Amino acid sequence: SFPGGPTPPQRAAPACALLPRPSALALLQQPPPPIDASARRWNITRPSRWHPKTYPVPSGRSRRARGLPKKLKTNRAAAQRFKLRGDGTFTHKAAGKAHLQAGERRRATLAKKAPRVVTHKGLAKKLRRLLPYA
Repeated sequence: SFPGGPTPPQRAAPACALLPRPSALALLQQPPPPIDASARRWNITRPSRWHPKTYPVPSGRSRRARGLPKKLKTNRAAAQRFKLRGDGTFTHKAAGKAHLQAGERRRATLAKKAPRVVTHKGLAKKLRRLLPYA
């Protein structure tokens, strides 16, 4: 606007801006919200200033102290290449399907579509160690 001209209409404040904002101290002095039985079961903390949402916290006792076995890591390279069948055997995709198949017989190309079964006992034993949760 220019001096002496009409003033623009004032925009009304939103309803949330009219409410007083509680200070951090007032929030901390409020009584904690009631924790239901299911939250207590998972040891969920009450909200704090730094963590506004409730979240599960570890019980404080290690797996060893609770008598649980150590977690084993899955070898990601083996997990992406091998799958465990229901009968306990491992399978993998056949090699030679990426490129250079123009001169190959159709039957040979189609045979590579089927998954190959790992028949070597030593390799199967290694795979069981690499994929503990397969």
